[in-house]
Amino acid sequence: TRLIEVLVKEFKRKGYRVGTLKHIHLKNFTLDQKGKDSWRHLKAGAKTVVCIAPNETSIIRKIRFADKKLENNFKFLVEDEVDCLIVEGFKEQLKDKEIPKIVTIKSLDEAQKLLNQCKNVLCVVGFKISNLQVPSFNFEEKEKIVKLVEEAWKPYMIYRKLPRIDCGMCGFKSCFEHAKAIVNNKSSLQKCPILTGKITLKFQDKPIPLNRFTQNLLRNTMLGMVSTLKGVKPKGDEFIRITINNSKHKIKK
Repeated sequence: TRLIEVLVKEFKRKGYRVGTLKHIHLKNFTLDQKGKDSWRHLKAGAKTVVCIAPNETSIIRKIRFADKKLENNFKFLVEDEVDCLIVEGFKEQLKDKEIPKIVTIKSLDEAQKLLNQCKNVLCVVGFKISNLQVPSFNFEEKEKIVKLVEEAWKPYMIYRKLPRIDCGMCGFKSCFEHAKAIVNNKSSLQKCPILTGKITLKFQDKPIPLNRFTQNLLRNTMLGMVSTLKGVKPKGDEFIRITINNSKHKIKK
């Protein structure tokens, strides 16, 4: 928690939108208070309750953690609300994930044990230790820690700008591999055919990869069809959006 306070303050000072996620082990923990109106809403069966006060908006969702993957619990935060999400805890759930990690220790004996348990550890914070496979810092070395974390998340910031569908049309195995190449100046966003193509296709808000031939074929076909309509005179640089309404509701006369 002490380290997270430092990181949040420093990243906020740099202009980043920061979110935090805390693992609470108390089995019956709840932010809600029994008998309050919001508690009664949830008790009646509401899936989500939003409480708006003059200085705070709170969202309460009754979701059992055991029923959901960890990523699904904070996906809504990462997608739109914040630039980075700092997670405290969840050591067992995240130890095998390729998410960058910082190991905090209270004793020297903890360091190597935790390093052996977790993948993709950036550094150890608590003591300066020699002969470790990762850098180690004291809590006072906040500038060095922040710089290390900033460098580690650069690929993730680029990754968010990419389609994230791993189509491979850019020549890389995945969008994240492409993001890492961009950070290392071995590629650029312009190499993504979905971002820079003449036409983009989405199905249920998911981008569909199209090679250059298919892009040209689909674009020319659509412009040719539209040009036959009254009042339409294509110039060749138009933006075309087609929406198919799949609503099951019927309009009553």
